[in-house]
Amino acid sequence: MELELKAEPGCTWEQGTGEIHLWHLVRAHSDTTLCELRLDHADPTRPAEPSAEVFPERLCPVCRRRCAELLPFGAEPGTALR
Repeated sequence: MELELKAEPGCTWEQGTGEIHLWHLVRAHSDTTLCELRLDHADPTRPAEPSAEVFPERLCPVCRRRCAELLPFGAEPGTALR
């Protein structure tokens, strides 16, 4: 399963900086996040790697939990993002 990061609209650290405050996980080329939020196709999207730039404080906690639930038993958490 290939996952991407999709920005939630209006979630930036400071207005006008463009730095995203909250990212969600989506299956590749989807607009519905793992937490079932529907985002616009035009919202910023980027590959889930390198995930260190957004984990854990900038990733939706529900998306993070659902991602962990999708992992095979015993898998390393980072493997679902590759």
